Amino acid sequence: MQGHRKSAEEDQEEDLWPCRTFKAREWGHALQLNDGSHEVGVKKLIRTLKDGRTLTEQPLRLTALQALSPAALVGHRGALAAQAAAVLDRSKAVRECALDALWDAAGQQRPEEGCLLGHFSLIREPE
Repeated sequence: MQGHRKSAEEDQEEDLWPCRTFKAREWGHALQLNDGSHEVGVKKLIRTLKDGRTLTEQPLRLTALQALSPAALVGHRGALAAQAAAVLDRSKAVRECALDALWDAAGQQRPEEGCLLGHFSLIREPE
């Protein structure tokens, strides 16, 4: 019975895809209110970022990354992994947002020598 209900919820989410940016903001707000511990919101935001339809929607990717920040601040592995993956996004704005979010999650401390994040400062924009 529960599996059937989940399918209905997924169908409803598919129908509401055009409202996904609004929902991402809503989930981010829930994360802020719960100090980054709203697991349902984190899962939905990560699922949103993994969805292929977001490749053409830069504002949605930015909104989802920013919404994950409260979870990343408390060390949520999935949120941190999603932000780290976004560092390789094709959009400069999304990459910068991801780096800023990771910087905030690290307490604005410089990365250690040999750290993966330290290598991204060496990456240049294609000319």
